[in-house]
Amino acid sequence: MFKEDEVKQLQALFGRFTNTVEFSLHGTEENEFGRKLENLVAEVCRLSDGKCVVVSKATDSPAVVAPGFTVGRGGQSSIVYAALPTGHQFPPFLKILETLGSDTSPIAGNDASSDRSRAELLILISDSCPRCPLVVEAAGISTCENPSILTCIADVMQFQEFVKEYKIQSVPATVLDRKIVLIGALSADRIMELVRSRGTPKFEIERIGSLIERQNIEEAAASLEGEAGRTVVLDLLQDVEFSKRLSGLVVVEKALENNPDAVRAMVPSLLPMLTHDDARIRGDIADLLGKIGDPQAIPQLEPLTRDPDPDVAEAAADALEELKE
Repeated sequence: MFKEDEVKQLQALFGRFTNTVEFSLHGTEENEFGRKLENLVAEVCRLSDGKCVVVSKATDSPAVVAPGFTVGRGGQSSIVYAALPTGHQFPPFLKILETLGSDTSPIAGNDASSDRSRAELLILISDSCPRCPLVVEAAGISTCENPSILTCIADVMQFQEFVKEYKIQSVPATVLDRKIVLIGALSADRIMELVRSRGTPKFEIERIGSLIERQNIEEAAASLEGEAGRTVVLDLLQDVEFSKRLSGLVVVEKALENNPDAVRAMVPSLLPMLTHDDARIRGDIADLLGKIGDPQAIPQLEPLTRDPDPDVAEAAADALEELKE
């Protein structure tokens, strides 16, 4: 299961343990993947000479997936592995064991297992992804140091239902509270920033941003009914990066089909953008106002027909024609 050098690293680590690390197994008898997870836990316990033990077969945590195993200490399991921590994933697993086995982690003595308000992190990884270990370690250490977090690390190939549910196209993918989905390696600071945003307007802004990033346009368009959705899209419409502006425009145009009143409510915030320093943004907003069809934009668009940028002037003229028709 483990390579020779990995066995040596584990044995050296266990020699420094001051705490017993506890494992629980979940549905590992169900299939071959589950049996591999169970065999890995058995090997870790054998090598540890009693420093690691299997304490039970399951918990009822909502973030636990099967097959998998939890790892923790002091009767508390806050990290769920539904992926084999071998190869690329061995170093972060080693780091998590080191943190749990030492006196530096506050996880022991904190009964967070009954706290249903804990943040839930789902980390989707691939065993061939070189960036995945970075986010696994960041999430794992954050969880060890913050008992209010419950983290599940899942192999994307074994749990395709998550790919479909969250429309995952690449890994690593981090899902917070089943609402925010971020792609790419996140630092521990970024993970904690997200966790601390729970229950605040910033959380909703992050959620809508993740919808747009994953091209979930229908749901993102629906968010324009709320202030957070409008805030995200208005920021995108003023971004110098074309791909982000395009995302914002696509969301607004979809909302025009489904809920035009929500888009018209944005017009007072769009009008000041007609004087933006960036000609590309002036042109995009002029074109958008023409599609929205609100006549209050006419006085602001008329001077733009004389804009020094010919593309902006043309967009303003076309928008005016649409509005007057």
